[in-house]
Amino acid sequence: MGTCVVEPPAQTENHGAEDDLTLVHATKRGHASAFEKLVRKYDRKLLRIAQSVTHTREEAEDAVQEAFFKAYQRLDQFQESAKFSTWLIRIVLNEALTKLRRQRTAQEESLDRDFQSDTDVPPLEAPDWSPNPLNEDAFLLPLRPDRIVAFADRDLAVGDALLQV
Repeated sequence: MGTCVVEPPAQTENHGAEDDLTLVHATKRGHASAFEKLVRKYDRKLLRIAQSVTHTREEAEDAVQEAFFKAYQRLDQFQESAKFSTWLIRIVLNEALTKLRRQRTAQEESLDRDFQSDTDVPPLEAPDWSPNPLNEDAFLLPLRPDRIVAFADRDLAVGDALLQV
């Protein structure tokens, strides 16, 4: 004889939001175990989101931990008209982006620190060959007089067409 597998009914998106709201209310009333359930429910999803931003597991884990801490501290600021998961994801994204900015700043500073000793020679600066936007001649040189007239004729034709509409 075969075995019968009974699966629990699938939760709808709205039902999950109601569960979140119930847990949020319980947390606000002082039941820390309710917030622990929210953490268990969302920790993996938030870790994946944070890791997609920071690209390192350690920074992502820190971002998720900070996000849960901030969410718990500011639970009174949660607007119940929104989904809790959306609010939580926004906090995690902000934390992950902050970690990423700090990471980039630290990398930039470390390059400067490499040349602090007297024995190191700083790298030569490469000349900047990009056009200077403050130099008016740089804009005029590539344009030929016949092209300037063509642009003016086209602009006038477009302007006339707009006036007729």
